[in-house]
Amino acid sequence: MRYGQQTAIRTIKTSSSSAACGSNFEINKEYIISGVNTQGVWETNLCAWNTETSLLTQYQRRALDLDIYKNSCTCKILDCTFGVRNCQAVRGNECVIRSNFNCFHDINSCGRVNSNCMWTSPACDLL
Repeated sequence: MRYGQQTAIRTIKTSSSSAACGSNFEINKEYIISGVNTQGVWETNLCAWNTETSLLTQYQRRALDLDIYKNSCTCKILDCTFGVRNCQAVRGNECVIRSNFNCFHDINSCGRVNSNCMWTSPACDLL
């Protein structure tokens, strides 16, 4: 489904509290919700990208309209901004965030180019 299209109401499962990684949504607000569909059951959690449509950046709106995110589902994003992971060994199916998390989140996307995943813009590396 494209951003901005009228869609059917869907039931989406999430844990009942944020302590259990559950997402909270307000009634009568429109959201972009990401997650998984397992055997017809939609699920999301606190770690997924769930945001009000009114808070989307211009880049995010464009990326949703052009299916940039949808076409990048085989890529994995590693958040290394907290130094928790060993981010030295990057495989071809990964994009790494080493700094400027908000920049990568707001104005960039990870996409597949040939057989590797890479950021669509070097803009965040320059900040």
